[in-house]
Amino acid sequence: QIGKRGLEDSEISSTAPSSELNNEARESISQWLDELCSFYMAIGVGYDEFWYGDFTRLKYYVEANKNKRIAKNEEMWLQGMYFDNALQAEIYNLASKKGAAQKRYLEKPIEIFPKTEREKELEKKQEDKKLIKYLDSLIAKQGASKENRGVKNDGND
Repeated sequence: QIGKRGLEDSEISSTAPSSELNNEARESISQWLDELCSFYMAIGVGYDEFWYGDFTRLKYYVEANKNKRIAKNEEMWLQGMYFDNALQAEIYNLASKKGAAQKRYLEKPIEIFPKTEREKELEKKQEDKKLIKYLDSLIAKQGASKENRGVKNDGND
């Protein structure tokens, strides 16, 4: 086992090559292990687990830490996209003339996961309903404008 102070003398003599490790080498190894301990503790490994646990598990802590950093980076990137969109909308609105169409901030969150087939179907149905409603309103307006001009609607338009 590796203790907090480094390798024990008996372990060194049994594992060292023909030339024995001097005190400077022991101190260097001990310092290196202390630095490793602080690194692993920073990513969630307990003190006792580092010094007395199964060292083969340490690679999973490193991998988990890498995945957390990737997720955090993507989260920060997405936040930047939201900020950029808000800033663009505000600058556009400040620069445009009064009465001009205003640019709006996003109406819903940016999708970060692919939609399921069911979600795609529901979205398509909603879009179809909106289109039908819009076309109905155009037809109603067209019919109203014909009546206002005195044109008789005989259904053969």
